[in-house]
Formats: sequence, structure tokens, C-alpha cells
Amino acid sequence: MGQRKRIGTDISLNHMYEKPILERAFELARTGEYQRVKELEKALSREGYAKGDPHIHSPSVRKQLRFLCLSSCALETA
Repeated sequence: MGQRKRIGTDISLNHMYEKPILERAFELARTGEYQRVKELEKALSREGYAKGDPHIHSPSVRKQLRFLCLSSCALETA
């Protein structure tokens, strides 16, 4: 018998860091290096996370990330 492909087990882990994409997104947002969520998405993509991950596109998550990016940038410049 061949190997079975497990459906629904992809939790969007970056193989280098083994962190879920949301955890890494919030970490990056807190650094103060990103003013926009789009910049954050590009950084995640460079780190090997999947583009268009549905977790990042949730309106509530995007709102939280946007707030963190802006408030962290403000703290960096203060």
C-alpha cells in the first residue's frame, strides 16, 4: 500500500523556525520595522512562509497586526 496523504494537517509552519505563521507575524509586527501589514507579509514570504495564508487575511488579525505595526513604529521614533 502507498502512503496516504494527510488532509488538513498543514498548520503553516516555517521549516526553519518551526513557528506558526501567526506567531511569527505578531513577533515581526512588534519589532517596529514594519509600518504596513503588506510589508510584514513580504517579510514572512522571505522567511519561507506561504503567501496568501488564510490566517493572515482574517480582518480581525489584520486589524491587530496593523495596530501593532503602527504602535511599535511610534515607539521606535519616540
